Amino acid sequence: PGIRFRAANGEELKYFGRKRIGFRPAGERPGGNECNMEFHVTNTTKPLASAMAVVNAGNRVVLTNEPGGSFIENIATKKKIKLKEVGGTFVFDVESGRRSGSSGFKRRA
Repeated sequence: PGIRFRAANGEELKYFGRKRIGFRPAGERPGGNECNMEFHVTNTTKPLASAMAVVNAGNRVVLTNEPGGSFIENIATKKKIKLKEVGGTFVFDVESGRRSGSSGFKRRA
């Protein structure tokens, strides 16, 4: 209740609640580097992660312009997720933590 989000163009987004999604970095074997994040579900087309929320969850975020040098590291486990720069934004590729390949999000009208 009371949570509101806006897109970069100022348009108010529809809010559908929260959803915890399990995933692993792309290319990792199942069970090797399992992760999860809680998302606020809106009518957007791409997930967005807050660096501050990632840090507050016990991780370190390192951003650099050196090729292959950016990553998120869990402070306790030392496991890392490599980040890459795409169009001026840092991103990481993931595979679903579910065997079906579903992201866990259901499309809403």
